[in-house]
Amino acid sequence: MKKLHVKWGVVLLLLLVFCKPQMKLVAEVRGFENKPVEVVKLKENFDDSLGAQSIATTEKEDHFYKNSLKPFLSRYCQDCHNADKRKGKFDITYLTQKADVKKYISFLQEVADQISAGDMPPEDEPQASAQETSNFISSIRAEIERTNPYYNQSVLRRLNKDEYFNTLNDLFYMNDDNAFRDTVGFPPDQRKHGVTNNGEALITSGVLVDTYIKAAREVIDQVLPVVEVKKKYSRVVLKPPFLANVRDFSTSIYGKKNYQDIVTNEIGPRISHLYAQKFANGVKYDGYYTVKLLIEAKNRTAGNKIVLGGQMSKGFIKNQLTVRVYAGNSKLGILARKSSWDRFLGEYSLPDDKPHQLELKVWLKKSESLKFGFPMGLDTVKKSKHNFQKYLQKNKNSPLNVPNLSEGRKAASSWSKFTSQYSQLYPTLRFYRIEVAGPLFNSTKIVNPILKGQSYTDLDLEKTIADFSERAFRRPLEPAEIQPIQSYVKSTYEKTGSKREALVNGLVAILSSPQFYYHFENPEQLDDYALASRLSYFLWSTMPDERLLELAKSKGLSSNTAVLLKEVERMLNDPRSDKLVHKLADQWLGLHKLDFILPDDEKEYRRLNLKHHSKYETYEFLKYILNSNRKFMDIINADYTFLNSNLAYYYGLENYDKFPTNNYVRVKSIKNRPKGVFGHMGLLTATANGVDTSPIIRGVWMYETFLGKTLPPPPDAVPAIEPDIRNAKTIRDQLEKHRENAACFSCHQKFDHFGFALEGFDELGRLRTHYTNGVKNVPKTKLIKVEIDTSGETAHGEKFNDIHSLIDILSQKENRFRDVVVKNLLTLAVGREINSNDSEAIAEISSNLKAAGDGLADAVKQVALSKAFMTK
Repeated sequence: MKKLHVKWGVVLLLLLVFCKPQMKLVAEVRGFENKPVEVVKLKENFDDSLGAQSIATTEKEDHFYKNSLKPFLSRYCQDCHNADKRKGKFDITYLTQKADVKKYISFLQEVADQISAGDMPPEDEPQASAQETSNFISSIRAEIERTNPYYNQSVLRRLNKDEYFNTLNDLFYMNDDNAFRDTVGFPPDQRKHGVTNNGEALITSGVLVDTYIKAAREVIDQVLPVVEVKKKYSRVVLKPPFLANVRDFSTSIYGKKNYQDIVTNEIGPRISHLYAQKFANGVKYDGYYTVKLLIEAKNRTAGNKIVLGGQMSKGFIKNQLTVRVYAGNSKLGILARKSSWDRFLGEYSLPDDKPHQLELKVWLKKSESLKFGFPMGLDTVKKSKHNFQKYLQKNKNSPLNVPNLSEGRKAASSWSKFTSQYSQLYPTLRFYRIEVAGPLFNSTKIVNPILKGQSYTDLDLEKTIADFSERAFRRPLEPAEIQPIQSYVKSTYEKTGSKREALVNGLVAILSSPQFYYHFENPEQLDDYALASRLSYFLWSTMPDERLLELAKSKGLSSNTAVLLKEVERMLNDPRSDKLVHKLADQWLGLHKLDFILPDDEKEYRRLNLKHHSKYETYEFLKYILNSNRKFMDIINADYTFLNSNLAYYYGLENYDKFPTNNYVRVKSIKNRPKGVFGHMGLLTATANGVDTSPIIRGVWMYETFLGKTLPPPPDAVPAIEPDIRNAKTIRDQLEKHRENAACFSCHQKFDHFGFALEGFDELGRLRTHYTNGVKNVPKTKLIKVEIDTSGETAHGEKFNDIHSLIDILSQKENRFRDVVVKNLLTLAVGREINSNDSEAIAEISSNLKAAGDGLADAVKQVALSKAFMTK
């Protein structure tokens, strides 16, 4: 009952503190200032596709319809986009009969965008002159502006999932991006054109509000100690045997009780992680912990005396051995095997053949334990044992063969003898000690933002709530805004006599308030606090720091361009600007799709952790371009990339063992791989499906990502292309047949050629020259091989032989790509879709960028200085 009371108390506060002021804000934006607004009326305005006032038919509207809209559409569009044909699922009959701009504003905007981008009319149809097109687009913009002056304003939008957790992290000075991320299971953000901060897609449901309240409660419980901190602290020292009574040789005990080895890799379905049984229930409290591990890496350079499982590629064990550390929870998953609940804490290189102490500082949640993986170990025990038995049959004189026993007993005895000698033969991780100490409340700032060293008895509740609210809401508050929360805190204290409970309820109310998880932006010219927040969430994906808020207080951001520019430069030089790099890679380039790729039986891909490392090839690449202010064209044609040892090995570099394991170094482009991001295996994998490739998918990716075009959905009546797994004919042959359908040709001619150029790479980004039928257990001599043709011709008649010559063609489209870069940066900055009504803003920013030198950091600065960025 107590929890229920608190929950409904919070809900009531949300209604009092936020809903009434926010309804007024929305009303003002939509043109209802100084008029009474009822909830029903407000809902009607939201449900309306315009969200604007009802506008009667006027002479201006008639003039637009008769003299601009109907003549252009009838002449250039209606033959294909009518009620019968509906090409691209577009039917403009409504617009040619009578245009109601208020009702069809989004549809009109789509028409304008297609024509403005040059995608319509198709090249084989009658074309409007440049002047006709310009006049038509201008007339649509003018009519949209006249009927709805707020159409291009950023919509009311909440923090997306990353912004929310980053803000919590900074609000409590946690200095750990993962501190609260697993607190509550938040649903994934809905994307619009790949972007996660578009306000139109960030829907707030009742379930989500309930999740915010639950998350707030759990976060506050983490950072406010219930009892004295010293009583929580503990130190656990664990020694072998970590796992007792385990038959599996992967975790057998060697050397009596002095150490325990891991020999199998973490891909196997049987026991593949080492953990301590005595520590299986994990820590008792959330918090930071010091973890000390005494480990030895054995036999890195040992020869392949007996190849078990076949996974030890020639020379691969020259690479430094590593240990992977995970947080696992025995209540949610099995500690001995990989679980979807595991949290990856890091991968660490170990020196050869001597005990080495690793000291880590990690965040652990209540009940989380530690588990350790060995990526370079043997394959599964079953496979290894099978290969070992084959070895014994071929090597009768092997010292591992045990004589005078039956075949069955001989194999078992030999296997036992082999495992007892294993640590002398093969790469092994040897664990001597595991130590866990914490939680470390005394050595961090976790409680400082709230208690500031005070006890609950001495705490000034009113001041604490006021100070925290201003930081959480990222702006000064009027007394009327904070008063309901103060009253709620006071009432709780009077009823319970507990300052902690009163404080917790108040903080939960603050963190559950839409004023916390929404961007609070005033209409038109942003005030300094709104500008500080927009800048911070654009560059850092988190709340403004103290310097930004101080400048906002003095109105130094909006009044002085030089000050704003200096702040942008400061923020770009801050490590938190890595968040912008990740957004560009994940949301613009589409790297986030890599998270959903499951390679088809590619153990090496998983063993080398290439999903993680290939992401960082692109992250480090973009980070270098941004931090060095390299020209944005490097994204397309740079002659360098960033590798670590695992990537270098996968790419086939002979000196891969010279590369660091966890860091990434800049190298010249790899032989035979394309320049820029087109050679990055992460992006090539993200644009496949883990099993095979599709020139359609990769072609659309290149068309939309690098040319900034948007394709309509395919016609309903056209069947999908089914892959020919026998490869008796190529996908190119199938597409040629597909394109004979006129409804398909108009779209496919725009992007198929891009996809053909990338067919020289398989589903995991490896070079290839032929297709094979892909059937398992077929002798190589019987495989069907079909040579891959990577040549093509663009829609404008530009011919190329492969991806390398296609990149040369793209490199000539600098002006087009500049606009694409600016558009994507502006989209991330303002949190809404950029359309043809923003063309003047794009043109102005692009012009300024060209004058500034075309650096990627220059592009960020010009976006931040633009009128579009500073207004809602």
